[in-house]
Amino acid sequence: MNTKTPPQVDRTPVSGLVLAAGESRRMGQLKALLPWGPPDGSTAPPILVAQVRALREAGIGCPRVVLGHEAEQLRTALVEHGCLAYTEVIVNKDYRLGRSTSVIAGVAACPAGCDILLINVDQPRPAWLIRRLLAARQSAEALITVPHYKGRPGHPPIFAARLRDELLAVEEATEGLRAVVRRHRTMIQRISFNDAVVLVNLNTPADYAEARQRVFPTDSAPT
Repeated sequence: MNTKTPPQVDRTPVSGLVLAAGESRRMGQLKALLPWGPPDGSTAPPILVAQVRALREAGIGCPRVVLGHEAEQLRTALVEHGCLAYTEVIVNKDYRLGRSTSVIAGVAACPAGCDILLINVDQPRPAWLIRRLLAARQSAEALITVPHYKGRPGHPPIFAARLRDELLAVEEATEGLRAVVRRHRTMIQRISFNDAVVLVNLNTPADYAEARQRVFPTDSAPT
């Protein structure tokens, strides 16, 4: 693990952690650098930048990003879009061993007393959704908070600070975070949304094209 940007103080008791270390094999290009905005040719920031900005807008003072594959290229994108001044970058040199290594590297960089909101870079979420999750989390004693859409669990989850040791011990062989969720399934807070954005998952070029058509230009809180 290699952290080169200084840690800062979060404005909320929740740390925002973006996992962006993967190789994007099914997409065929770096997902984190794909434009995230209306598919009409207008200028849009890369997904990684858009997600960091959304966390910041939602009230998280120091978003943390775990990089691995093409880490310097992604760091450069953060610099070019003015995000590095308030973002802590963690480089996971073991990213090829699986997502669990990025979870561990990222959680280790978060303050011990904070809950952790964990976002995969290929599951971008708007600031209004993150704000609602943060507000719901403050009013419940659940160990895990998860957004739902029509009964289907989505992302991002928020893990209570009490689960820190479990998050630091996740393993690929035991399905990583899924094992943590299963162990505490009776302590999950399910937040219902009427917007399918909570299910967006950009695995393939077709997923990406469909998501841009659906999310934009109406990427605002539903009334």
